Amino acid sequence: MSQWILSGTLGDRPLRFQIEDGVHTVGRTPENTVALPDAAVSRRHAELRVDQGHLVLRDLGSMNGTFVNGVQLKGERQIAAGDEIRFGQVVLTVDGAQTPPPRPLITANAATNFTITTTIEEIRQQARQSRSDRVLASVSEAGQMLSRSMDLNELYEKVLDLISKSITASRVLLLAKTDGEPEIVASRIGDSAPEEPLRLSRSMLASILDEGKSFLTADAAEDAQWENKGSIVSLGLHAAMGAPLFDNDRILGAIYVDSRTAGLSYEADDLRLLTLLGNMVAVKITNSRLEAEEKTLEELRRELSLAARIQTNLLPKDIRAVPGYDIFAYQAACADVGGDLYDVRPAQNGQVWIILGDVSGHGVAAALLMSNVMAGIQILTETSADPLDLVTKLEAYVSQHIELGRFLTLFVGLLDPSSGALRYVNAGQNPPLLLSRLGRTPLENSGLPVAILPGVHARKPLECHLAQGDLLLVASDGITEFNHQGLQYDEGRFQQFLDGIGTKGAEETGRSLLRDLESWSEGAAADDDVTLLVIKRQ
Repeated sequence: MSQWILSGTLGDRPLRFQIEDGVHTVGRTPENTVALPDAAVSRRHAELRVDQGHLVLRDLGSMNGTFVNGVQLKGERQIAAGDEIRFGQVVLTVDGAQTPPPRPLITANAATNFTITTTIEEIRQQARQSRSDRVLASVSEAGQMLSRSMDLNELYEKVLDLISKSITASRVLLLAKTDGEPEIVASRIGDSAPEEPLRLSRSMLASILDEGKSFLTADAAEDAQWENKGSIVSLGLHAAMGAPLFDNDRILGAIYVDSRTAGLSYEADDLRLLTLLGNMVAVKITNSRLEAEEKTLEELRRELSLAARIQTNLLPKDIRAVPGYDIFAYQAACADVGGDLYDVRPAQNGQVWIILGDVSGHGVAAALLMSNVMAGIQILTETSADPLDLVTKLEAYVSQHIELGRFLTLFVGLLDPSSGALRYVNAGQNPPLLLSRLGRTPLENSGLPVAILPGVHARKPLECHLAQGDLLLVASDGITEFNHQGLQYDEGRFQQFLDGIGTKGAEETGRSLLRDLESWSEGAAADDDVTLLVIKRQ
């Protein structure tokens, strides 16, 4: 019988596989002889065949291909010692054929303190050579059972059923690895087992949970590695086994079984079976958790999508035309939902409300507050006499619903289209810019942001004038403070853009600004909501 060795690394973990006479598969999942748990490796990636001392490799239609010494494999090819084989992104080096020494059986004897330990890699190699019908049948049944979708509690019960049917045991325990003591997540206690607390050797648990080793003890009462041997004797334990719940990436916990049946000793096949089941169950546990997380994320995505639609409906769909004025509005949230708001709506006596605000923070909390604010604004614009009146009433309303530490920066203007007079209050919002023949004039700040200091209303109303050809640009700090490579947009580039506006209309100015921002940031994603209002008097 010939034996070839494939060795390499996966991440920082060394890999070593012994390939002997027969046909072997290479793939991502544990049932393969050469199991390579890497996303770039297909489930059944390739096939290795050892025949009369020759090693032959065949690709099985893998997604990312199989390469020998840098050349993609087409069909099959004979492999020589020293060849490098790449499966996806995993590279293995081939050592020459050799005749392996006789494989020792797993046994327990006094020289080993009645205990044996082994690893999942060793168990896999031995299981491939084992012809135990019981092991094969149990692993096959486990594969069928674990292929079904189920929650963790159902999974635990199915695993306990399978182990109890396959291995004679007084107790079966599934333990989860935690930062402290392992936690029992499921158990099956036989009628003859006493209801006393389980006492396991910390060194044995460390061997399972930290080193990933399985153990079998043939006589628990005489085993020096068990702690509290008096209790072990009183419990009547005769044999015990433990194996890691190893998902091919990390150890999630352990499976433990023991027996009080006199004369019963666990054998090599029992340990192989328990270890293989531990590996298969751990993979299923991880997949079940990922499925549950994906379902939760999908529900969250649906809820956020609904919230985004609701939020969009709160903003004006179409801005009513104002004779003699050109108006452009734009908003883009940096996440599914945002905290910026704007509105342009008719007021009494032919006047027009111009509003732009920014709720502190991002995400769902900011979006909920933004929705509250927009609802309040839509009511208050019908009843408020001027911008200061609206901001004062809005602050009283918002203060009842806002949590401590949150606030709202807000620009509220009331435009008289016929005269161009704009009365406004700027409560901490990014200073709007008035572009006229005389140059660029930042509009003065009126006072504190809304609800930043409950009960403090020290703000003053201000006024400016839009002459024919003048342009008012109101932008959130998501534009002016857009940070790219350590610089903000308003540190030079914004000024260059403003210099080039010339006689552009409101929409042309707004879209040119957004294109310039995207070009300057090289298409980088925004980390704040981007909101813009441009009003030009024709």
